[in-house]
Amino acid sequence: MRDKTVLLAEDNEKLNEGNLTLDIIAGIASVDGIDLWLSLKEFALLLLLARNKDTVLSAAYLYQEIWKSPLFDDKQSLKTRVSALRKKMADADCAYTIRPVYGQGYRFETI
Repeated sequence: MRDKTVLLAEDNEKLNEGNLTLDIIAGIASVDGIDLWLSLKEFALLLLLARNKDTVLSAAYLYQEIWKSPLFDDKQSLKTRVSALRKKMADADCAYTIRPVYGQGYRFETI
């Protein structure tokens, strides 16, 4: 069973974007019904980005929301999580991706 401590219970139970489904209660992301096997941080990051579809979110904002601390010099943790998440989504033929926006942050968008 997965740890659900970071998930937000006041939200709807599922968020659907194309072939991507985020089960907020269970903390499971799936593409066409197949589990992406995300870590808790990856799921929280994907959920935050998906809720803000087509909006650029800064690295500092994402880090603060997910890690609950200021970004400072630890940009590598965020880059590593985004890279792993993008790969898992691409490998599953997800209709969405997380696009880096140079000098600004990241955006969840349709491929």
